Amino acid sequence: AGLNLEEGLVFYGEQRDLLELAGNLVDNAFKYGVSRVAVSGGVVDAGATRPGLWLKVEDDGPGIGEDQRDTLLQRGVRGDERVEGHGLGLAIVLELVTAYGGELKIGQSELGGASVAVRIPPG
Repeated sequence: AGLNLEEGLVFYGEQRDLLELAGNLVDNAFKYGVSRVAVSGGVVDAGATRPGLWLKVEDDGPGIGEDQRDTLLQRGVRGDERVEGHGLGLAIVLELVTAYGGELKIGQSELGGASVAVRIPPG
């Protein structure tokens, strides 16, 4: 696993929210990755009183197809209707990120698998 976080990275929110958010993303990556997981993060608008942050978790697993990405992020879709495995964890992450006014994007990782990026704006 690779970890690359900018110095001075602070989350202005509830500790349990960050643990839930990061925990779900990392858990999915280790669950679906074959042998490599990369976590990176940095500051959004460092000059703000309460800067935001971005986090990206990537793996070298099978990835998440473009046709499945929107379904995973739909509100109100029950867990058993979601793509197997990723659904519930990402639903929780999306709920938390949205509560902080942020956004979540699913993409293709340079490692070959899924890339899930979260951006939380300055508070």
